Amino acid sequence: PPSVSNVRIVGDAVEGITIKGVGDYFGGREGPSKFEWLRKNRDTGDFLLVSAGTSDYTLTKDDVGCCLTFVYIPINFEGQEGKSLSAMSPVVKQGSVCF
Repeated sequence: PPSVSNVRIVGDAVEGITIKGVGDYFGGREGPSKFEWLRKNRDTGDFLLVSAGTSDYTLTKDDVGCCLTFVYIPINFEGQEGKSLSAMSPVVKQGSVCF
């Protein structure tokens, strides 16, 4: 079955920056693996899906003060789905404002 390891988020957790979720895929030829970005609510601790289908995510003002989780769901060329793995960002900081 397909699998993924070493899942991590690349890029600075700063508003306006595009971060990227990456991982090391194993298990034959990679097919249409799935990617999700979830934002952790500061007050409730619940996770909200903010983006799906892409390994890139541009941080917004809504993300400031929150952590994001990147979920990598490996799928091989035959369509077999493996166990997902995730990584969490540090708390997103506010971007610098230019006047």
